[in-house]
Amino acid sequence: MLNKQFKRQIFISSFILVLMFILSLYDYLVHEHHHAFSFENLPFFTGLIGIIGALFITVVVKILGKIVSRGEDSYERYYTS
Repeated sequence: MLNKQFKRQIFISSFILVLMFILSLYDYLVHEHHHAFSFENLPFFTGLIGIIGALFITVVVKILGKIVSRGEDSYERYYTS
């Protein structure tokens, strides 16, 4: 059974998702943009580019974290007396 806090988080998340969709639809239908490239006229193009960019940044950070991070035993030489 779902507890009260989890139900509230689901409600807030779905509300934000619906609000973002409505604002994106409003932007697509009402505003007239003059774009430099023809593919920028595709519906929800900027939103998709934003999601792809966020996923790309997340993947790059994960990869850099594995490359740059140290093991736990490497810190002992600095903090032991």
